[in-house]
Amino acid sequence: MTRWPDIPDGTILSLRRRANNGKRQQWVIAPGVNDLIVRHSRLKGGSWHDSGSGDRCKDLADALRCIPGLGVLQRGFISEYTVDSASWEPAVLVSRLQIPAGESAENPDDWPAEVADEWADSDDALAEWAPQLPWVPRWATVNGIRVSGIDVGRNVQAVLADGNQEQLVPIRVIARSSSHSESCGTGVISWAGGNTLSLLAPGLGYSHPWGNSTESDDCDDQFLDLPDRPAQLGRRLAEWVIDTHIEVAAALALEPLDVDGTLDDEERRSWKKALAEVPLSLDVQTDADVLKPLRENLALLSDLYRRTRDSLAWPGSDDGRVLAQSLGDGPVNGAVSRLASGDWGP
Repeated sequence: MTRWPDIPDGTILSLRRRANNGKRQQWVIAPGVNDLIVRHSRLKGGSWHDSGSGDRCKDLADALRCIPGLGVLQRGFISEYTVDSASWEPAVLVSRLQIPAGESAENPDDWPAEVADEWADSDDALAEWAPQLPWVPRWATVNGIRVSGIDVGRNVQAVLADGNQEQLVPIRVIARSSSHSESCGTGVISWAGGNTLSLLAPGLGYSHPWGNSTESDDCDDQFLDLPDRPAQLGRRLAEWVIDTHIEVAAALALEPLDVDGTLDDEERRSWKKALAEVPLSLDVQTDADVLKPLRENLALLSDLYRRTRDSLAWPGSDDGRVLAQSLGDGPVNGAVSRLASGDWGP
């Protein structure tokens, strides 16, 4: 087989693409003086033919939009991308790739057996570690990591699937909840889990349980729209918190303690120690202009969130005292579920 052309030093993105009819193409994108230069080569008659001086684009996003086929994963092709992570993280590149509507999954019967077997095995591995996801296989990689398609309802979305870690690789994690409990008196963790909300592509969130939460009937993988505007995103995150039953963890993470300054030094140290050791947590990684509507919407939509918020704000109240007692019960089995559900007093 004719070898691929070398990829020059300084390349920030390359694509090697082969079709099931044997045709091959290569794209190389490198910096110019004030723009990017895209060079395209085709294999014809056993030798490679360069496109000439090359197309020019202002950035990688512009190249994917303007260069026909560069950012499209079609059935009948194997696409192997490399990208300089200093320019774009692989997950960002994958989020911009398009899968044509209406195309079915890649068919191994359309390929030589020695090619099809390797990719079909990879498809089987994806389906084995994430059988709950509606895969629409595409044969592609970015920096050697598998890329495939998932039907997310509104479209088939290209995703980066790390088979070694058995997880989808998002652009970033937006929020992650965690809880754990121990067998009584042993100090051995007997249950640990939670939910993660990630940005999989612009405007597309992916919520999935982890750990023991994967065994729960009401914790499923979900794809959800994530608005760009802070107020709307804050409300959507509040709905996610409520849907995943982590209102108490959210209030403990987001709301202030003792707003009127009524606690003495010893009481404050006791509260802070209990909050630092609480077996429930929520880490929200978003801007302050999203956190404000998130808190407001949680208080509007959830009685349990309001109750936990007010118990923290006024720790000398009846609810504040029973919350402190519940926090002091520690991570023993049963106590954690009662704390999370609000079953910590009248």
